[in-house]
Amino acid sequence: MSLYKIITIFFLKYFSPMKFRILLFSLLIYTTTAACKCSYTPTLESSFKSADFVFIGEIEGITEVPSGFKNSMNILSRVKIHKIYKSGYHEEFYKDTATLFASPIRSCDFAFTEKGKFLIFAYFEEDTGLLYSEHCLLQKRIDQLSPEELKELETLSTTYKKIPENSEFSANE
Repeated sequence: MSLYKIITIFFLKYFSPMKFRILLFSLLIYTTTAACKCSYTPTLESSFKSADFVFIGEIEGITEVPSGFKNSMNILSRVKIHKIYKSGYHEEFYKDTATLFASPIRSCDFAFTEKGKFLIFAYFEEDTGLLYSEHCLLQKRIDQLSPEELKELETLSTTYKKIPENSEFSANE
């Protein structure tokens, strides 16, 4: 007997059919709204255009901090910055190190939970001064980048630096 049938029999035995339908509907709504869904598959170019800050960095430390919810911890990842491809208006703020923030409460947040060197696409959170990344942005370990992708990244970086802030390719697209 499948798990689905066992659960259905249990709920029908202890709940009225109407209560069971309401419970099932509530669970379906929760699972569809709680998950992060990207409207596209992230690419190097789309991630570059969307992100406030693009860089190669090495995750040096990972710290879990309370989120305010009983069983949920936020992740702070300390990053040593090796090379900056795009920094927008954050040039003076992040030069050598940065802190990436991820919260399980925000379903799209991408948590850097292992040490290593990564290509990181991030947004700047003005209220906290922290960076955060999302599943809808491309994230790659540096050893998974092809020479073509590194060349494309250099081209995007050069093009971005030449384009005025209010253009179609700007950081605030």
